[in-house]
Amino acid sequence: NEPRLKGNVAYSNRDSTKVSKGVFTTCKKRDGCPPWVISAKEVNHDKKKKTINYKNAWLKVYDLPVLYFPKFFHPDPTVKRQSGFLMPRFSDSKNLGSSLNVPYYYVISDSKDFTFKPKFYSDRKYILQSEFRTVTKNTKHTLDTSLMRGHESAIGDDSGSSRAHFFSNSIINFDLSSFDYSKLIFNFEKSSNDNYLKQYKLNSPLIKNYGYLNSYLDFEASNDDLSVKTSVQVYEDLNRIHSDRYEFIYPSFDIVKNFNTQEKLSGNLSLSSSGYQKHRDTNVHEKIFINDFLYKSNPKISTNGIKNNYSLLLKNVNSESKNSSRYKTETEHQLLGQFLFETSYPLKKQYDESSNFLTPKISLRYSPTHTRNIKKEDRRIGINNIFSLNRIGSNDSVEGGQSITVGTEYKKMDKNNKEIFSLNLAKLYRNKVNEDLPIKSTIGNKDSDVVGNLRYSPNKYFKINYDFSLDNNLDTSNFNLIKTEIKINNFATNFEYLEENNLIGKESYIENKTAFNFNDSNSIGFSTRKNKKTNLTEFYNLIYQYKNDCLIAAVEYNKEYYENNEIQPEEQIFFSLTIVPFGKVNSPNINQ
Repeated sequence: NEPRLKGNVAYSNRDSTKVSKGVFTTCKKRDGCPPWVISAKEVNHDKKKKTINYKNAWLKVYDLPVLYFPKFFHPDPTVKRQSGFLMPRFSDSKNLGSSLNVPYYYVISDSKDFTFKPKFYSDRKYILQSEFRTVTKNTKHTLDTSLMRGHESAIGDDSGSSRAHFFSNSIINFDLSSFDYSKLIFNFEKSSNDNYLKQYKLNSPLIKNYGYLNSYLDFEASNDDLSVKTSVQVYEDLNRIHSDRYEFIYPSFDIVKNFNTQEKLSGNLSLSSSGYQKHRDTNVHEKIFINDFLYKSNPKISTNGIKNNYSLLLKNVNSESKNSSRYKTETEHQLLGQFLFETSYPLKKQYDESSNFLTPKISLRYSPTHTRNIKKEDRRIGINNIFSLNRIGSNDSVEGGQSITVGTEYKKMDKNNKEIFSLNLAKLYRNKVNEDLPIKSTIGNKDSDVVGNLRYSPNKYFKINYDFSLDNNLDTSNFNLIKTEIKINNFATNFEYLEENNLIGKESYIENKTAFNFNDSNSIGFSTRKNKKTNLTEFYNLIYQYKNDCLIAAVEYNKEYYENNEIQPEEQIFFSLTIVPFGKVNSPNINQ
């Protein structure tokens, strides 16, 4: 921006500059008054401390006084980091009442800083949240913690009068001579209450999920032909009962070695070892050790244009468990194998204004070994993975038996090599039913669903992407995911529709995001999502926004629904004002 200070009289020396009846703004120069200014009876620029200090100051928006400060200061525009109060934030909620957040930023050193974010509520409860950060050449540490006091529990006693959370993340980069890249990551997440993070909407770069906590210690390293990853993890599902919510993995590891075999074997050869020891659902124990020996040939194109390649997998699975429905109680050793041969016939037809590509495709798959019973697992086969070697997504099993997968890919490109239309279809045939494969995938049947994808983008204004799955009679749709995008001048809207039927699932929703820009400064946006299964709208968001280089003003309407009885539906209408670069303030909830 273009920060500048003006006044009637100015006095300057080596240490400071004093301006009477001063006006400061960072807005770019324009005709008329700036979008915002801070005007004061006296303005003092402290050159040593690099601060601008005001006495009897007003914040004016388009010459309209909106906020008065008896005394006020901020860093001058040359400062990148300086201790001081950040922009306070006021919010109003139907469930939580009114609140005031007064954050303070403190610079400890060149590599360390700290933000203290106390939040005070009108019913005398408060949250003291803080975030500490330190960065060096090879390390990065972040801590985020909070303590809430004054919460009343649902049963009317004081058992819930205190809540807290503690999150931390540390990354240490090593300079190991054997690896091009190596680092250690330690992440810790803990909350004293299942709904605390969601109910109070605590905000932090470390809080990525309100209902699921993951603490872990990871080590990762890699070079051109070797990668190593090992970790110890604890998962906590806040939506489950206490006795079954934890899952401990101590440890897990994954090692992949690639061999230089391009010249001798005309393909890629790799050896991977992975495994874990897991304790979950209170009394379930599992130990797994897996070795994979995988060869992938280079594609070969015959004289008539047919493209062929194949993959060979040998898998050694060693398991031991207790109270597990997936593995046997006694120690078990298995040697599994799978062979995959793929052939395709790429065709191209060239026109003056476009190019058409058609690629019929067949893959033959054979395994003499038995499939582990994974029929209840959530696996959906689509056009993106139906030709994959591990399309069942299982590391401890292979797809037993023999099958053939046939499909075709069609694509139309314009003269600028931009895709206009594409249609991909595929279907699987099996000589006999494999009842151990995931039911949702339908690949255990003799005839699988017909899966496909259609994309159509005739111009820059319209785009549609459609993923689908039809039963083998082509008369019933089991899966539909449609995404459309329409952009016309200043108008843009996106629709997403999902429908699952029969064995695939029961989820169904429709979601819309729409925006219209009246001009460079004024816009309106709307988003909503409706659950077709429950026939309930999950949220509405509507915002009208005025924006320029140094000021953002908006009127927002938000409505959210929750399934948890402790967190009631929330409906808010408020006005927000963002003064660049100082921050954002909200009005109280007008809907109260």
